[in-house]
Amino acid sequence: MSTREKILRAALELFSRKPYSKVTVDEIARKAGVAKGTIFHYFKSKADLGEKVLDFFLEIFVARPLNKILSSSEPFEKKIERIVSLAVGFTLKHDIKAVLLLADIYEELRKLGKAWIIESFYGKYAEVFTKFFEENGVENPRVKAMLFMAVLDGLSFQAMISPKSIEENLDQIVGEVVAMLKR
Repeated sequence: MSTREKILRAALELFSRKPYSKVTVDEIARKAGVAKGTIFHYFKSKADLGEKVLDFFLEIFVARPLNKILSSSEPFEKKIERIVSLAVGFTLKHDIKAVLLLADIYEELRKLGKAWIIESFYGKYAEVFTKFFEENGVENPRVKAMLFMAVLDGLSFQAMISPKSIEENLDQIVGEVVAMLKR
């Protein structure tokens, strides 16, 4: 693992335990096993590091698994099931703190005028889902892509609030999501 990745992973772990504003660069350096100056060799500022952590998080935990699912040879319904399970499963596995990490870093970056990372990510995957739905004969694919993304966000939030209910009803939920997309 590269020094840069060690720093990103250390920051991600610390940001998932306590608010971004409460984590110091010194703590990140200690956790990564590097000198504080090394962090500034790779990142211009704590805000720059926050941007890169958010980007790293989205790439590792969302984009890679999602792209793997979408590029598989599985049928449409199975891909939808796996995407829903990915969204819900992440929340169930990592508890509320890891999910709130995104909102916390996003809010700090938004204050600095750097919210484009999340906006860009959502825009990119709105287009990816639109294309995926077009290829699979879903009517009104752009609107359904936005609805699908909202459903994924809502299910993730619901998994934080009532994990047992989501787990017990996941098969039926997936069936309803597929039915909504095929209407």
